[in-house]
Amino acid sequence: MNNDREHLRVLSILHFILAALLACGVCLGGLWGIVITGLFRHGLLEAAQSGEDVPVRGMFTLVVVFWIVMLVIALVYIAALVFAGFNLRARRNRTFCMVVAALTCVSFPLGTALGVFTLIVLSRDSVRELYGEGPNAARPS
Repeated sequence: MNNDREHLRVLSILHFILAALLACGVCLGGLWGIVITGLFRHGLLEAAQSGEDVPVRGMFTLVVVFWIVMLVIALVYIAALVFAGFNLRARRNRTFCMVVAALTCVSFPLGTALGVFTLIVLSRDSVRELYGEGPNAARPS
């Protein structure tokens, strides 16, 4: 049991670390998006001043929408990792933690390792008992 508690504690810390790394990646991606947006806007201004037909407007809108959608998806994923980290530490919402671990497996290579290890630990009967879900689990009163 103590070994399981230690594994859950380490997994929660690793979830926080992965969320922080992904947040740094989102910041860099946001910076890159700002640079690309600036380049598109500069191209639009030059084309408008020279009186040329501007086929870039649709592409500019597409790029902005793409970056906004990717930003929202990344922020939701980061929030899910942080929430799963807190739940692992508090030993609550095992099913949510397993779903986040399964989704984390897609994030190669660090997320894959973290997701697989989280699924292995959460699948143990002794961990189910810690969550109050096993056959011998003590029900909270």
